[in-house]
Amino acid sequence: MRFCGQCAAPLEIACPSCRAANPPGHKFCGQCAAALSNPIDSRFASPESYTPKHLAEQ
Repeated sequence: MRFCGQCAAPLEIACPSCRAANPPGHKFCGQCAAALSNPIDSRFASPESYTPKHLAEQ
């Protein structure tokens, strides 16, 4: 199984540097110590972070 059956979160996170599998919640790769990004958090970024300023002011 690659994804959670309840929330569809990945059960493993591939390291962007060495592609090693890491459990969710880890901040650094257990194989090469590269920083891991959290895809779930970035998927739910607040609208203010990507809404153009001229539209946000309306």
